[in-house]
Amino acid sequence: MKKTIFMRGLAVFFIISFIAYIFLYETKLHGMLNTSTVVFANKDFEPNEVIGEDDIYLGKYPNDLLHENVIVDPKKIVGQRATGFISVNDIFTEKKVDSPLLRAKDGEKFFAIPNSWIETIPGSLRRLDMVDLWLVQTDKSRPESNQFSVEKPILEGKVVAFIKNSSNTEVKGINSEKDRLDAGSQASQLEINMTNEEFIKVKKSVEAGYKLIFSY
Repeated sequence: MKKTIFMRGLAVFFIISFIAYIFLYETKLHGMLNTSTVVFANKDFEPNEVIGEDDIYLGKYPNDLLHENVIVDPKKIVGQRATGFISVNDIFTEKKVDSPLLRAKDGEKFFAIPNSWIETIPGSLRRLDMVDLWLVQTDKSRPESNQFSVEKPILEGKVVAFIKNSSNTEVKGINSEKDRLDAGSQASQLEINMTNEEFIKVKKSVEAGYKLIFSY
């Protein structure tokens, strides 16, 4: 009799434990195991608005919706600028936050380099890469063709703000934006940071019969 009561009590205990586990899994464990902590907007942001420490908060986000561009570290956001409108409770991605590299230094601007100025661009070049600009003589018959040196870069350490194709859209990797092996299109125009004096120097070299080779 006592053994029967014990077995029934044990069965009731396991049933209650199982129900408790299901409840905990559905309410807490499932969320903990299937979500990640990411950064959310605590307010609406206008384009170019600086993001402060009190303007963001950490929250859980489903792993099945998570992708490589979602920002999980608040240090990568605080002090940066919004690239476009961001609504309250929206998550932050790399596209929504301006990169520090895209902040032109004092005296610098971002200039577009026309396709007609370019001799070669590495097919693996992507946005935010740092490049050097080299000159190559394409018209040696011109008297001013020896005016510039081809032994060293005419400019060094310049940021690629944008790299675009002939349709004026950004060149990206096929599998992901950071994929360097396979590009979705061919680059034909770059936008890089330069001072007015540097741009004039590059422009004069092109007018003298040179073209630009980009390296990184």
